[in-house]
Amino acid sequence: MNLLESVIAEIAKKLNENANENISLISYYEDYNEDFEDLEMDYYDVGEDAYDVAKKAGINILSSMELSAVLVDTEETLVIGGVWVSNDSKDFSFDIAIDPSYQKRGLSKSLIDHALGEFESQKDAHRKLKMRVDVVNKELAINLQKYYNFKVVQKIDNDRVIMTV
Repeated sequence: MNLLESVIAEIAKKLNENANENISLISYYEDYNEDFEDLEMDYYDVGEDAYDVAKKAGINILSSMELSAVLVDTEETLVIGGVWVSNDSKDFSFDIAIDPSYQKRGLSKSLIDHALGEFESQKDAHRKLKMRVDVVNKELAINLQKYYNFKVVQKIDNDRVIMTV
């Protein structure tokens, strides 16, 4: 990488950091209702907005998945992402979605970290709980392998794989 490329990369990094300053991850449980009230957002509307984001991003959230947390642009008071988890006491899975206009900012990390935290807390109650994630986004699969040590256990097609830790 030459000097110009490294300067451009550094500027892009700073712009992304500044763009993410007003992004907050908020747990979506009844106990955290006041966090939405502080932003003058209705708890139930937030849930519907998260599902709309998933649809917009082309992610199909199954009815067995429970909304666990949302990403909110606090400046725009807008839901821009969500993480859904599922636990049948044997397999734990999660889905994440980010509004396409907010993608490529590194926001998926906070959603994945939240999902992995959920897994760890549920694993305490279900000792034999295993992670099994159906990944339909090639970039997400790469990041799960690279940063979280996930492994592909089944390839379904070119863009869809089953991964586990």
